[in-house]
Amino acid sequence: MHTRHMILIGSALLAGCASVPTNTGTTLSVDPLIEAKNAIVTGDLKRAEGALRPAPSSVGATDARSQARALLLAELALRRGNDAEARRFAAMVHEVAPNDHNASEILGKIALRGGRFGEARQLFESARVFATRNSDCVRACDLLHITAGLAAYAAGNITEARAEWAQVRNTTMRGSFGRAYASVVGQEGE
Repeated sequence: MHTRHMILIGSALLAGCASVPTNTGTTLSVDPLIEAKNAIVTGDLKRAEGALRPAPSSVGATDARSQARALLLAELALRRGNDAEARRFAAMVHEVAPNDHNASEILGKIALRGGRFGEARQLFESARVFATRNSDCVRACDLLHITAGLAAYAAGNITEARAEWAQVRNTTMRGSFGRAYASVVGQEGE
């Protein structure tokens, strides 16, 4: 029962955890990758899909644009709930660039959604280690704490779960997670 609820919480949380940064400029770029990033962040998935056509069938180890396109397609599929497609695109990048923190994070989100907490923790730890920007590192650390808390909660250790969740630093993520957690705890009567 706890594991099912933790998967529901994890899925609800992932809907609010885009790994794609926003473009805060006021001019609209014609670069389809930037357009796709903005569309994913704003929730316009149809526009993102159009900007990312055609989908790559493979990515090269030194082809940063095809890797970026594959990661955006993975994020788009994740947002749509298509874990198999998200895994396929993220794995393409992870295979040729195993140190890519975005690929590890997306694969971690898929593992978390599937209730594979140990695998998710390893992938989020990899994302944290290889993150090049501080904001990416903080997000990966927060996902690690959330995952550790979910695993503890699923094992019935509420005190450990709350201690892990208290370490989440991103206020938006903490708020999304807090609402999901409160709804599950309310269902269980705790």
